[in-house]
Formats: sequence, structure tokens, C-alpha cells
Amino acid sequence: DYTAVRPEHIVYLEQVYEKNPDNLLIGYVLSEAYLAADKKYLTRKTLNQIEKKVPNSAFVKSQLLEVYNREDNETGVNKLIEWFKVNEPSNSLSLNILYSEAVEQKKYETADSLLDVIERKFGTNSDVYSKKVSLLLDRKKQKEAIELIEQGYEDYPNSYFFVYLKYLILNSQKDVSGAKKVIKKYLKKNYSQEAYKTLANILFEEGDVSGGMKIYEMFLENVPYSSAYMETLGDIYYELKDYDKALEYYNQILKYLPYVS
Repeated sequence: DYTAVRPEHIVYLEQVYEKNPDNLLIGYVLSEAYLAADKKYLTRKTLNQIEKKVPNSAFVKSQLLEVYNREDNETGVNKLIEWFKVNEPSNSLSLNILYSEAVEQKKYETADSLLDVIERKFGTNSDVYSKKVSLLLDRKKQKEAIELIEQGYEDYPNSYFFVYLKYLILNSQKDVSGAKKVIKKYLKKNYSQEAYKTLANILFEEGDVSGGMKIYEMFLENVPYSSAYMETLGDIYYELKDYDKALEYYNQILKYLPYVS
């Protein structure tokens, strides 16, 4: 039943929050636990409760924005974007929203100016570097972009943005072994689902199906109530014509259906 399949730490947090509904910290921790378990509806429901108590909190709205993005809720996203632009114009999120709009509208000089403001206000970091690379790529300045990618990879080796671009460059140069080493080197010091998914794809392409499957099994072990990973594993086994194993994962989705977001 519903209670039986919920993780113990979530059950505990729900009980504490129910007894202390004005404790916003507990409510926020509960929303994070829901999000980590990929329970978007419950995350949004909890954050909406908190938002009613602190309606002008940019922090709470930024967390809601992440949930709306995950839900592909364009109405919710656009509403929050407008709120930030009006109420928090110098907020990092607002500046980044304005920057993204300028890029989308191909107003590159405006984007340059906003990026300069972001860099002066918050310092040079991997995010600023990545935006510079993206602007160069949008302007078809590939040579300059590659030079900046190489510099970014050297300066920010723990940024998956630059690690992935380095991987793509090596792949385009037919250096498959070098590309794989870049991903594996990154994963020695960092945990990233996207990096692990890239590695899984590499292993599948090499014919190492067992190695690729182990990565997705690790994901499911880390988030045992994620219907997305159950479905992915089921789909992979189905493609491999291991229908019994595929059915096992599809049945798991049905088992946890009351808790699927």
C-alpha cells in the first residue's frame, strides 16, 4: 500500500512536518526529500504550502521554478520568471533569465552586456565561462569556442559542462579512447547522473551491455522509487529480448504506482 512503499526518512519527515506545520525548515527538507525521490507533485504541493506563508521568498520561488521545469509546466515557469524580473531584477536568477532571453532573441550585444554585469557582480566562474562558450557557438565562432573550451576544461576540470564538451571534441576527432578517459577521470572525483549516462552509452556502443546496465541499476539503487529508472531498465531489457526481466521492472512500476509522481 501507499505507506508501505515510502522511504522511512520521508515518513519520518512527513510526521514531523504534520506536527510542526509552521516549521518552514522541516517543510523545505521534506520537499528536498520528495524531489530526490523524483516525486514532483509532492514536492510542488509542499513548496506551495510554504509559499503561502512566505509569499515573497525568492528562495522558495526558485525551488518551485526547478519543479515546474521538471514537470514541463510552461505556465508555472513563465509566471515565476515574470515575478523574478519584476521583484528581484538584480537577483542572479533574474539576470540569467534576462541573459537567456537576449540569447534566444539573438540580441548578442545585449547578452554580452548582461554577461559582463553577471561577471562583475558574481565573479568569473565556470558558469560565466560556459555562457561565453555558448555565445561563441551561437555566433558560429567555432575556433574561438574550442580554444575557450580547452581553457575552461583546464581551469574547471570538475565542471561537467566543460568535461562533456571536451568529450565531444575528442569524439569528433575519432579519439574514442581519449573521450572515454575524460568521462571516467571526471567520475573518479564527482558524481553526476549525466556523466554516468554518457559512460553507459559508451559501454553500450562498445557492446558492454552488462557494464551499461550496472550504471542504471546503481541509479535505481540510489533512488529505489524512481519510476523513470524502472522504465528505462525495463525498456533496455525489452530491446535485449529479455522479456521476463523487462516485465519484472514494469511490474515494479505498477507496485509503486500510488507513489509515482
